[in-house]
Order: sequence, then structure tokens, then C-alpha cells
Amino acid sequence: TTAAAAAAAATAAVLRPAAHRASGQEGGSTYCRYRLEVTGVRNAADPLTLGVQLSELRLFSGGRQVRLSGAKSLHADGPEAHGPRNAIDASLATKWLDARVLGRGGGGGESASSSTLEVEVEASELASGAAPTAYEIVAAADFPQRDPLRWSLSGLPQAGGRCVEGAGGWVRLDTQEPFSGRLPSRLTSYGRLRLPARPLSLESVLSQLEESGPLAAGTHRRSRTCHGRVTDVSWS
Repeated sequence: TTAAAAAAAATAAVLRPAAHRASGQEGGSTYCRYRLEVTGVRNAADPLTLGVQLSELRLFSGGRQVRLSGAKSLHADGPEAHGPRNAIDASLATKWLDARVLGRGGGGGESASSSTLEVEVEASELASGAAPTAYEIVAAADFPQRDPLRWSLSGLPQAGGRCVEGAGGWVRLDTQEPFSGRLPSRLTSYGRLRLPARPLSLESVLSQLEESGPLAAGTHRRSRTCHGRVTDVSWS
């Protein structure tokens, strides 16, 4: 039927990035860009919380830090002195600051109450075939109330050294809602958070399908707990 064909096409669109992830060690770095979307901070009610801030965002392949070539804020709402490149400059004396997480701005595909930092993997890393296995966020030197508390990390797959652009290309790799570990002190890390090495699970596929658009009639829903988080799983 038409509905069945549409569902199959949507499933294929979600699964396609997972295939890149599974073959990342053979065909180059799995993802060419990464997005950290922050949806909550330690204390949004504090008058000194002007947004979210962090000193560094780092990616690792094994024990080696992955080189990043660029960074930008999507729908940026922050001072130029605390721009996105500060998050990849290897200096703890600088920071990225963005106020959109407090509900400012609008437009684009991201929530109006989120701040999104996008970083690009250096071309030589893509050619090396070393896929990132973990990431790390380093807290800034001041104002702990601005620390990220809720966020997700997504990756844009690459094939043949080129990013796979288009709708549905971004793959959710990790979600912290909220971060459940020990919150960092100043200029310290949240710890290295592992990235998945295997293709998407069925639950992840169904979850991403639900987020990408309305479900067809006859859809069923069930809540499941995975790694301490409740996942709303839907199927037809």
C-alpha cells in the first residue's frame, strides 16, 4: 500500500546513516560534522545565567584527540568575543556562550529553547579512517549556573570524504536528559562520554522516525527503559 511504501522509505532514510557508522573504520571517519544541541543549563532562573557556556568540546578516537577544523553556532545569540571557535581552540582561557537556550530567537530546525554548536572534522581525519569513539565537554572558568545540563550530540554521515547532506541526514548519537554524572567544577570535564560503535537499534530507528514526522494510522506505542532513560517506542 501507499502507507506501507512511505513507511519503508522513511525507515530506509533512517537506517542509511547507520550503515556509514558500521563501516566507519573501513571508509573513513564515520561523521564529518557533529552538533551539540543544549536544551538546559544548571540554573536558568539565576539572573546571571545569560545562556549556556563551555570552554571546550573535544572528540576522541581511542585515546587520541580528533582534530577539528571549524565551528559555528546555529542561529547564534551570543557575543562575538565568546564565539563558537572558542570551543575548539584548545584554550581553557576562552569559552563559547550562547543565549538561545533561554528561549530567544526562532526559525530553523532546532528548538527555540536550545543552543546548538556545530563542529567540523578536519579533512585529514576523514581520510585517516579513525572514527571518533568518545566526546568530552569542559566547563568554562566561571558562572557554573550556565553549565550544560541537558543536551544531545548528533553526527552528519560522510561517504567518500563528503558529507551526506539532506533531510534526515543527522543521526542522534547520545542524549543526556539530564546529565546523570557528577557535575564538573571550573575548567574540568564532564568525563569522556562514549559514542556508539554499532548501527542504530530498532528502538532508536523507531524513535527517530517518530521525531521526523507524524505516524501513520494504526500505530502502536510502548514505553521502554534503556540505560536509565524512558524511550517511547512506536510501530505499526
